[in-house]
Amino acid sequence: MNRYERIPPIRRARGYRLYADGGLRYLDMWLQDGRAIGGHAPQRVRRAFENTLARGQAGALPGRWKRRLERALASMTGCTGPWELFTSAEAVHMVLDRSFGRAGWCVVDPVDPVGPDDLCAGEAGVPASIELFRPLLSTPDSSRSGALLVPVPVMIGSGLYALLLPGASSGATAIHSGVPGMGQPPSEPLLSAAVRAVYDVIDAQGRRPAREAELRPVYRAFDDSSLWHRAGPYVKPLLPDAAYDALFTRFLDAKVVLSPRTGGVSFVPQELSPGERAGIVRLVQDTERSS
Repeated sequence: MNRYERIPPIRRARGYRLYADGGLRYLDMWLQDGRAIGGHAPQRVRRAFENTLARGQAGALPGRWKRRLERALASMTGCTGPWELFTSAEAVHMVLDRSFGRAGWCVVDPVDPVGPDDLCAGEAGVPASIELFRPLLSTPDSSRSGALLVPVPVMIGSGLYALLLPGASSGATAIHSGVPGMGQPPSEPLLSAAVRAVYDVIDAQGRRPAREAELRPVYRAFDDSSLWHRAGPYVKPLLPDAAYDALFTRFLDAKVVLSPRTGGVSFVPQELSPGERAGIVRLVQDTERSS
């Protein structure tokens, strides 16, 4: 059984908690590879989606929300676009393959403990580094000149991705549709929820100093462990497959869900009770001692 299948069927998800059969509650640190960093079903995001849906805008008809999302992305990243939107990671990869060649690009994640040159060093002649924007870690920067990929922090359907390519023509946000493998255009309800989610992340960025003080013991536990690399609220395991399997199982037994992928990035929820903070610290320290 793979790790994903070990996670019990979830009946309900709210905030950073998952609820399974038998009244079991899990703390979610996977958060869908960070795409749910605002939590599951946040009220304002859900309301934006439902209000747009109630107006009958259920399809992918042209509307006003793609322009608003472009402005929200500019506020979060510092980059004005033009942005291209995709409803699947596979569609993003196809566009990058077409733009740079199948072996002509690599994604640079600021969570990785090595620098961009090291990340791409294994692929001789790679000309294009695609910067991955991590909310609550990456900072707005209007001077960016390279490509930028933003997993939009909204968990509806298969998600939403925004891509900024250098040298792209100015104008309206491009939405790929009708091209095999490019994915379907995002609906107006999804776009409206994405706008709200992006502005909520911007608001959360402003509250980070207060959160940092509360989360300092948790961050210190990860920093002191040889099993993890931390960058902001993101944590990445430094373990081979078998060792990570044991760590994943230990956290799951303690009702904490990590990324099911070896080397996958997990996220320290920004709203934790004192008991949850203490529990994570104990888990990290116990796994360090037993490694």
